[in-house]
Amino acid sequence: MSTTTPRAQDKAVTPKKVRFFRFSALIPFALITMLLVGGYLLFFDRLVKRGLEASFTAMNGAKVEIGSFDFSLLDTSVKTRGIQWTDADAPMKNLFEIGATEFTLQPNPLSVGKFVVTRMAIQDLRLGTDRTQSGALPAQDRKATSTAPASGGTLESLEAYAKGIDYKAIASKIGQPEDIPAVRLGKELEAKVQARSDLWKQRLPAVTNLGELQTTSDEIQAIARRKYKLPEDLAQLRKDLDTVKNARQQVQGKQDVLKQARQDLQTDLAELRTAYAQVNELRESKLKDLLIDPQGDVFSASNLLSALLGDSLVDSARQYLGYYEKFKGYLPEQKQTAEVKVVQRERAHGTTVDFVRAGALPSVYIGQIDLSGSHGSATLSGTVLNASSDLSYKPLLLNVDFRDAQSKADVATLRGSMSGAKEGLNSNIQLTLRQSPLQGLSQGVDHTYLAGLDGKADIRATLTDTPQNLSLALRIEGRNVGLRLKPGSVGQDMERMLSAVLTQIDLLTLELDYTQERGPQGGRTSTRLRSNLEPILNARLRAYVAAQVAKFNGELRNRFNAEVDQALAPLKQKLDGFDQTGTLSTALGDADKLDAARAKLESELNQKLKAEENRFKSKAKDKLEDKLKSLR
Repeated sequence: MSTTTPRAQDKAVTPKKVRFFRFSALIPFALITMLLVGGYLLFFDRLVKRGLEASFTAMNGAKVEIGSFDFSLLDTSVKTRGIQWTDADAPMKNLFEIGATEFTLQPNPLSVGKFVVTRMAIQDLRLGTDRTQSGALPAQDRKATSTAPASGGTLESLEAYAKGIDYKAIASKIGQPEDIPAVRLGKELEAKVQARSDLWKQRLPAVTNLGELQTTSDEIQAIARRKYKLPEDLAQLRKDLDTVKNARQQVQGKQDVLKQARQDLQTDLAELRTAYAQVNELRESKLKDLLIDPQGDVFSASNLLSALLGDSLVDSARQYLGYYEKFKGYLPEQKQTAEVKVVQRERAHGTTVDFVRAGALPSVYIGQIDLSGSHGSATLSGTVLNASSDLSYKPLLLNVDFRDAQSKADVATLRGSMSGAKEGLNSNIQLTLRQSPLQGLSQGVDHTYLAGLDGKADIRATLTDTPQNLSLALRIEGRNVGLRLKPGSVGQDMERMLSAVLTQIDLLTLELDYTQERGPQGGRTSTRLRSNLEPILNARLRAYVAAQVAKFNGELRNRFNAEVDQALAPLKQKLDGFDQTGTLSTALGDADKLDAARAKLESELNQKLKAEENRFKSKAKDKLEDKLKSLR
C-alpha cells in the first residue's frame, strides 16, 4: 500500500493568500480618473461657456456670445471676457457689451446647489453698440417685434385746407362768367336799361326843347329894353305888363313839364340802380362763397399737436414699454410660499408642488453688482442690489449714474426697484436725462409725420408696473426746440404751411401719461397729453392762416372782380349813360332864368305903373284942392 509523505500532502492542501487591494485593478481606474480630471481642466470652461451661450441665446432670441469663460476650482471664482448681447429687434446692434465680469461663488453650506454671489463686478459695460456681423438666428423663424405706426387721420382737415389754397385752381373755382348768377342778372338788367334808355332818347328832345319859349324870351327882353315916357306911354306900359303876366303861365308850364320829366327820370334811375345793387349783392354773395374762411376748429392746434407729438410720443412710449416687457420676460416666474396644509393637500392629489419656503435663499442670488462702462460720450457707474431668481426674497434695487467724460457732470440717472408679490411684479423705475438730444426720444419708431426733434431738453420718465396696470409718465422741458417733418408725409402745400409754423420754440414743455390697464379680457389704454406747445402753435397757425387766407382771398377777389367787371362793363356803361338828369336840369335852369327875368320885369313894370298912378292921383288931388280953394 502506498502512502503519501506528509510534506507532499501539506503542500497540496495549503490555501492561497487573499489580497484586499489588487493594485493591478487600480491602474485603469487611475487612468480614467486622470482622463476625467484632465478633461475637466481642459474642457470644463469651454463646455460651460457654450452652455451659457446656448441658454442665453435661446432666452434672447438672438445670439449671445461670450469671448472667454474662466472658472477657478480653488477659490470658486469666475471671470468672463467679451460678452455681446444682440438686440433681437436689430440684429446688427447689441443691447449691451460687457468687457469683463468677475465674481466668487459663496462657499456657504446653506448655499449648496445654489448660485450665490456676494459681490460681482461688471466692467466696460457699453450700451447700444454696433456689431460687425448680424446676431440673428438664421435657423429660427423669429417674428420681429413690430412697433405701432403713428396714428393718422388727424391732419386731414388741415391737409384739405392747405390744398384749398391753390392759386392755379382759382380760374376753375370762379368758373365761366355766364355761370355766375350776378352776371346773368346783370345781363337781364342791361337789356332793361337799354329799353328805358331808348324811351328817354325819344322823350328828352321834346321835353328839353325851349324853342316854344323863345318868342316869350324875345318879348321879355324887348320889354326890358324899352324906355317909357309917362304918362304918354302909360298905355304901352299897361300892355307890356299884361304881356309879361301872360308869359308867366307859359314859362311855368314848361317848368312843370321839365320837373315832371326829371322826376320820372330819377324814378327810373333809382329803380335801375336798385336792381344794379341787387346784382352787386348777388356778386358779393357768390364771392363770399368762393373765399376761404380762416376761422373754425379746423385750425385748432390740438389736432396738429396730437398728430405730430402726441402720436409720436405714444408710439415711443409703446416702444419703451415693449423693451421693459421684454426685459421682464427674462425674469423667472416668482414661486410663492404656501401653508403646509396646502402643500400636503396638493401632494395628496398627486400634484407636483414646487413652492419656495418663505425667506428661503433663492436658487440664484447676487448681493451686489458693481457696474462700470460707457454710453456714447458718457461714463457709466452704478450698482444693482439683490439680483435674484426670486424677487420676493428681496427687492432688486437699481442705481446707475451717467457722467460727462470731460466735465464730470451728471447727464443721466437711472433709479428703480423691482419686487415680487403674490399678485405679481411691482416695479418703479425712474430715468432722468439732463440736456439730452431730443432726436433720440423718437428714434427707432416709424412715425407718419415727424422726422425728428431738434434741440436738447431735460427729460424725466417714470415707469410704474403693478398687477393692475403698466404706466409711463414722461416730462420734457426743452429750449430752442425745432420739429422736423418727414419729407413726403404731407402734401407740398401742407408742408409749406407746417414748415412756417414749426419754427424754433424757445421753451417747450410736454407731459405725457400713458397707461395700459390689465384685465382678464384685455385692458384699456389711456393717454393724456399736456403741453404749452398747443397755445404757441394755435397763435402761429392762426397768424399764418390769416396771412395766407388774406393773400389768397385778395388774389381770388381781384380775379373774380376782374371777370365780373368785364362781364358787367356794358351794363355799367349804359347805366352811367342813362342818367340824363343833367340835361333836364340844364333845360329847367334856362326856364327858371327866363321865369326869374320875367318875374323881375313884371315887378319893375308894376312899380312903374303904381308910381305913375300915384303921381296921377297926387296931381288930381292937388287940382281938386286948388279948385276948392278958388270956389271959396
